[in-house]
Amino acid sequence: MRINSQEKNMILKIGYNINGQKFSDNKYGQNLQSKPTVALPPKFQPSLSNNDKLSNFNSIGSFIPFTAQKGEKSVGKSKIDSLMYNTNTPAKVLIKKLKEEAKDSGYNEITTMHVIKHELKELDQYIEDLDSGKKDFDEAKQPTYSMYLGATIDNLVSKPELRKEVKPIIKKYIKEADKILQDEKPENVTPKEDIKFSSDLTDAVHSFFKESEKNEVVPYIIAYGALLSPDDVTSDFEKDFSDEINDAVMINHKKMNERTPFSEYEPKAQNILKNLSLGTNIFITYDHTKDNVNNFLDTIKKVNDENNSSTEIVELNRYAKASYFMEKVNQLAKNKSKNYIVAMQPTLIVANDLEEETIKNGVLPMSAEICEKIKNPPSNIKFLLYDVKDNFYGLSNLPVFSSFEEAAIPTLSTAQMIKSFKENPLLMKDIHKNFTKKAIEKTVEASAQIDGVFPEKTQRLMKKIVAYNINKKEINDKDVAQYVKEVPTLFKKNTEETSVEVVFDTGKKMKDFVGKTATQQEASLIAKQIKSNKMGTKGIIVYSQDGSPGSGRRFTAQAIAGEARVPYIEVNTMDFGTKEVDLFGGGALSPEASIKKLFSLVTTQAEANKHKSAVLFVDNFEYFSVGEQVSLYHQKAMAQLLREMDKAQKAGLNILVVGSVSNPKLIGEATMKSFKFIDSIAVTSPAYSTEERAAVLQNTTKREKIKLAGTPLEQENTIKYAAEIASGFPFIYLQNLAKKAASVAVEKGHKGISKADFTEAYLQITTGRASTRKINEHEKLIVTSHECGHATNLQVMNNVAKTRGEKWHVPTKVNFITLDPRGMFGGAVFSGYDANKQVSFETMFSDIVYSFGGNSAEQTFYNMNGSYGISCDMQSVREDAEEMVKVMGLGAKTGKMSIEAGEDLSDKTKEMIEDDERVIIHNGKIVSDLITEIYADFNKEFTEKYAHRVGTGECIINGDDFRQMLNDWKSRQTPEKQHELELCDDMILKIIDCTKKGVEVQKEQK
Repeated sequence: MRINSQEKNMILKIGYNINGQKFSDNKYGQNLQSKPTVALPPKFQPSLSNNDKLSNFNSIGSFIPFTAQKGEKSVGKSKIDSLMYNTNTPAKVLIKKLKEEAKDSGYNEITTMHVIKHELKELDQYIEDLDSGKKDFDEAKQPTYSMYLGATIDNLVSKPELRKEVKPIIKKYIKEADKILQDEKPENVTPKEDIKFSSDLTDAVHSFFKESEKNEVVPYIIAYGALLSPDDVTSDFEKDFSDEINDAVMINHKKMNERTPFSEYEPKAQNILKNLSLGTNIFITYDHTKDNVNNFLDTIKKVNDENNSSTEIVELNRYAKASYFMEKVNQLAKNKSKNYIVAMQPTLIVANDLEEETIKNGVLPMSAEICEKIKNPPSNIKFLLYDVKDNFYGLSNLPVFSSFEEAAIPTLSTAQMIKSFKENPLLMKDIHKNFTKKAIEKTVEASAQIDGVFPEKTQRLMKKIVAYNINKKEINDKDVAQYVKEVPTLFKKNTEETSVEVVFDTGKKMKDFVGKTATQQEASLIAKQIKSNKMGTKGIIVYSQDGSPGSGRRFTAQAIAGEARVPYIEVNTMDFGTKEVDLFGGGALSPEASIKKLFSLVTTQAEANKHKSAVLFVDNFEYFSVGEQVSLYHQKAMAQLLREMDKAQKAGLNILVVGSVSNPKLIGEATMKSFKFIDSIAVTSPAYSTEERAAVLQNTTKREKIKLAGTPLEQENTIKYAAEIASGFPFIYLQNLAKKAASVAVEKGHKGISKADFTEAYLQITTGRASTRKINEHEKLIVTSHECGHATNLQVMNNVAKTRGEKWHVPTKVNFITLDPRGMFGGAVFSGYDANKQVSFETMFSDIVYSFGGNSAEQTFYNMNGSYGISCDMQSVREDAEEMVKVMGLGAKTGKMSIEAGEDLSDKTKEMIEDDERVIIHNGKIVSDLITEIYADFNKEFTEKYAHRVGTGECIINGDDFRQMLNDWKSRQTPEKQHELELCDDMILKIIDCTKKGVEVQKEQK
C-alpha cells in the first residue's frame, strides 16, 4: 500500500488480476508480466468510457455540470438565431419533428421535455428493432440517448440482458415526460406558425453548444442540451432517470425463482450470514477455474430470505462501478429502518471506472474515499466482498481489508454436483431436450472430467450431446456414454496450471492394503479417529520402513481419506523452494501466502463434510521439517503451516496433515517441538516377509490381469517361488517384477508366466539382460564348475544345519543359478532365506564357506589358485569375518564386544581381531575345499550337463531343480560313498566347533 496524505485524493495502488492479464505479485504499481492468466470471470470486460463518442461524459449522474445563463447577450445574433444559423441538416430535420410534436401537444414552443420525450421514444423504438432483429447494433448509427446510456456501460444497448433491464424504465419515463407536458401545458395558447425553442431549451442548448466546441449544432447537442437543462423539472427528471438506469444495470435483480442456489452450499452460507450479523467482515474467495460464485451468492440470498426478512442483500453485479457503489451506499445509509448487506467484487467495481491505459499500466487505483467507506461502513450496512483467491491475497495486504475474514467456496464433489443439478430445473432451461435422471448423472460425471466451471461446463456438454443426438426426443444414459466414447479427447483435463487438486474419493480403502498388515492396522485407527469427529487438527509422519521410494506412503494417506470419506489434497514441498510460489496457476505468492491459500482450500473442504475433516498429504515433508537447514522459504512455509493448523484446531476442524518422509531421522527439532507431529506410521516393507511379497505379487498379477502358467496349485507355487527369490524387494520392485515377468513370457512365447520367467525377470531387473558375446569353451567349463562349487557348498551347509544342528543354524538356500554373463559377472548363484532369519555363528560361517565355493572349484579342477572371478567372493569373505568379530562378538579371542568403525584400538586388540578373523577365514576355506573334494563327481556331472548352455541366455537352473539333481546324485552313490558323505558332515561340524574356540584346523597332506 502507498498513501500520499498530501494529495487531496489519496490513491491505493495494488497489483491485481483482471481480464486475463497477470499483474506481478500484487506489488504496487508494477507492470504486467508476460504470462497470461484468467483471474476474473471470463465474461467480464471492463467498461471504458469512449471520449470519441461523448467528450467529458463518463457516467450517468456524474456529467460535468454547467450553468446556462438566462438572458445572456450575444454579439451580433441572439442565442436562438445563433443556434439556427449553425444548425446542420440532420439537426434541422430533428427540429422539424419537434415542432410538429410540440404543436400536436398544444404547445407554441419546443420545451426541454419535448426533446427528451422524442429522444426516449427514438431509443425505445431502436431497442424494439434490436430485440426483433430488424436492426443490428451499429455504434456509429445508434440514437443519441443510446450513447447517453453507453456512458454508463459501454455500448449498453448492444447487450440483450441489459436492454431487458432498461426497456421498462425507458417506457416509464416516456410516460413521465408526457405527464409533465400535460401538467405544464399552457392554457389558451395561440397557435404559431413558427414554433421555436423555449427560453430554457435555448439557454441549455446554447450553453452545451459552446461547451462542446463544435462548429455546428448537431442532433446530439440539442438532445443532450435538453437533458442537462438546469431547470428544476428537467434536472429532477434526469436524476431520477439516471438513478433508475444505474440501479437496473448495476444491481442483480433476479428473483429467487430465477436463481440457482445449491443446498450443498447452505451450511457455509448460514455461517457467513451469522458472522456478518455478529459484525465480522467477510471476504468470499473462489477458484475462478472451477467455482461459480453466482451460485454461492444465490444460496446466501436464499438462506437470508428464508431466515432474515429484516436484512436485505444488495448485490452489485459485474457492471457496477466504484462511483455508483459510493452513491448507492450513501443512499442506503439514509434508510435507518432497514439493514443491508452489500455484496460486491471490489477489484471489478474499481476496474469498471478505469481508463484502458490505466489497466494496461497494471495499476488498480482505489480512492481513499472508497477505502474509508469499506473500513467504516454506515451502521445499517455490512459488506460481503468476493473475489478470486489471488486478488484477495493481494488485497489482504491493505489495511482496509485486513479485518476481513476469508470464507472460501467449497469445491463440489461429483456426487454433490449431481445433487445440485437435479434440484435446480432452471439449469436445464436452455437444454432443448429432456434428459433422463440417469442421463443427467452420467453427464455430470463426464463433465467433472472437463476443465471449467460447474454448472456451465455440464450445460455445455449437454448441448453437445443434444446436437450429437439431433434426431432423438429424449437423451438417456446410453446416449451420453456413446458420446463420451466418441470424443475421448474432450475429457482430458489440463493439469499444468495447478499442482493442487481436491480429490473427493481416492478410490482406496483399508481393504486395499496388500502386504502391509501393521500399516493397515495403524491407518485404520486414524480413520476411526476422523470418523469420531473428535480427532482435532493434527499431523502424523509417514515413513518407509525400508527407506525405498514407492513404499506406499501416499497410498496410506489416500486410504485414510478414502476410508473416512473425506477430501484428499496433496502438495509437494519441492514447490516452496523459491521466493515466489505458484501452486494454483493464478499468480506467484510468497511461501507464507501460498500455505495460507492452500490451507484455506483444505479448511473449506473440511467445513463442507460431516466429519469437518480433510487429509492434506505433504510429500517430501523433510524439506519443511528441517527447513532451517534447506532454505529460508521452506522454513517460512513450515512456520505458516503450524499457524494454520492452530487456527483449524481452534475452529473445531479435524484436519489431518500427513507428512511423508523417506527416513524418520529427517524429522527436524522444530517439528517435534510443535507437538503437532508426534504420531508416526511406519509403512512396512514386504522386503522382509516372504508372505507379504507373495501377497503383493498375487494382487499385482490379478489387478494387471497377468496370466500364470499351470494349475492353480502350480500357480500358487510359482508366486511363492517368485516371492522367495525377490527377498529384499520393496513394494514397487515387486510390482515391476510381475510386469517384467509378463514381458519375458511374451518374448519367449509362453502363454503363462512360469518360474523361469520370474527368474529371468528378476535377473533383468537386478543385473540386466544376458550378454550375447562369444564365450570360449574352456571359459564355459570354468564358469559352470565355479557356480556349482558355490551352490554345492551352500546346500551341503544347509543340509548339515537341518539334519544335525538347530533351526537357527539353518543358512540360506539356493534360489537359482544363472550361467549366462550379465553385467559385471560371468555367472552367479542367488540365495534366499530358508525358514530362518536369525543370524548365528553357523549361518555366518556357512556364508563364508558358500563364498569360497567358486575358488575351491577352480583350484580343484583347473589348478587355479586365484582369479578375477573370485574377487567379489573374497570381499564377501572378508566382510563376513569382520562382522562376526567386530560387530557380533563371535571372535574366540576378542570375545563379546562390538567395535565401531574408526574406533581407536590398542595393538593387542587389533592383533586379537586379526587372529580371530584369520581363523574364521582359514577354517571356512578348509570346509569349502573338503566339500569340493567329496562332491567332485557331482560338480563334474553338473558341469558336463550345463557347460554347453553357458551364454545362450537360457541357462538358468532354479534351486528346486538343483537340489533335486544333488539328491539324485547322492542317492546313486555306493554305500562307501554314502559313508564318506556322512563323515564329511561330521567333519564340518567339528571344524565349526574348532572355529568357535579359535582353533585353526590344518588340512592333512596326502
